[in-house]
Amino acid sequence: MPLAVADVTSVSDFDAIIPLLYSAYQTPYNPLFKHCFPPLPTSEAAQQYWKDYLARQWRDNKSTRHWGKVTDEERGMIIGAAGYSIERGGQEERSDRGEEDDEKHLPEKGSVERVFMERLVDELAVGPLRKCVGERAHVELHFLVVHPDHRRRGAAGMLLNWGRKLSDEAGLETVVISTPAGRLVYENCGFTLLEIMPQMEINSVGETKWTDAEREQWREYASEDLGAYLLWRPAGHDFVEGVDAQPC
Repeated sequence: MPLAVADVTSVSDFDAIIPLLYSAYQTPYNPLFKHCFPPLPTSEAAQQYWKDYLARQWRDNKSTRHWGKVTDEERGMIIGAAGYSIERGGQEERSDRGEEDDEKHLPEKGSVERVFMERLVDELAVGPLRKCVGERAHVELHFLVVHPDHRRRGAAGMLLNWGRKLSDEAGLETVVISTPAGRLVYENCGFTLLEIMPQMEINSVGETKWTDAEREQWREYASEDLGAYLLWRPAGHDFVEGVDAQPC
């Protein structure tokens, strides 16, 4: 069954991509997913929100947001997808979503879930990225997912090659925050490991007003495997050990 990689060209593609994203992060189960994509107010509503948001983000920022897809041509179904962004160092994107809409799909402000989520995003994404690429223009790979039933068919490599072409044409370095399951795939496609992300520590919370039950809830979240990897590919070519200097 032949596979084909192509640009996402229609908002309707996200009707297939978002359920695919949810399936991919459940096999193997990734505890990061429930914090980055909380199932609020319901799982169905959350999926619809992300369909609408990511489709709108792509539609309104086509010069900087790029999605690729892999289709099983015989079945006529999307089995893999990847979302990249070209970051120009502080350049803002157009977005018409409002804070009120966001809040419906996030844990309550001040709750253990919300504080943990915000701390997780800062420690596993914002901080390391800022340290390693700063304000330099670069490409970020935000999503790369393949349906569990269609793995080991080469779809991930096709999507990474598609993204490498995007980065090389832009003349920019590329960064990705990977789950443990994806690290080897990236290293086999020209990326190198920059940093192993830290685990969350209860002592770093500083929320003295929390009850014992809330602090235990934090410990439960922090006890899960929240490890991630920051990987990097230099501008214009795959990383070469002993030749290319890492940025951090």
